[in-house]
Amino acid sequence: MKYVLVSIVFFVGIACNQRERKVANILRENKFVISEKWKMEEDTIYTVLYLEKKWDSELHDTLEKITVNDIYIQTASPEAKYILGYASILAGTDCWWQGEVPNSEFTNLQCLLLSSLDMGCQCSKKHIDTLMYAFSSDSVLLSTIQTCTPIPYSATYHNTCDYISIEKKKSNYILHIKARTINMRKQTQTPWEKRIIFTVTDLGIEHTKIIDYSFTEIGR
Repeated sequence: MKYVLVSIVFFVGIACNQRERKVANILRENKFVISEKWKMEEDTIYTVLYLEKKWDSELHDTLEKITVNDIYIQTASPEAKYILGYASILAGTDCWWQGEVPNSEFTNLQCLLLSSLDMGCQCSKKHIDTLMYAFSSDSVLLSTIQTCTPIPYSATYHNTCDYISIEKKKSNYILHIKARTINMRKQTQTPWEKRIIFTVTDLGIEHTKIIDYSFTEIGR
């Protein structure tokens, strides 16, 4: 048993070292470059995602559905898109498995916001590599990015996004996100809200402050 435990620890250590080397290589090979679009962007605020009431012809009922401001996405700076890509880790935006079932690597979870951003599926290589490039100088956010877990809208316990806005203010971006933690087994939902202030630097995008707002769980 002793030798088995030693072997497990040994292989886990190798896996961790390999992942750390991979991260280091990505960060070394892709130096962050501030875009010209960000430099020219004026201070303003945009609503990026919101709930909109739409008629469902199959259910014959009016439902609230997530809507993305594609017009803004098309003109947004790369830096703003990176931040929105990070927001997609915090809460899902109508995420469903392509082909209705996950693949062997769970890299086929398609989300509305990520599709608009052209960042691939949630927690896919394209999504993660893009964020690691943008947030390479922020160890706290990198830790969150590396532990990204794809969670579909049908999961028993998941976060779903209700609202996202992004504000440009001098060298900062302020991300405002409102979401709900859904527990389908208990049939409850807990709304939550946070603002994250990001600073764009020559080394990458870094968060400087996170403001969390807590709310009471809503029952059945």
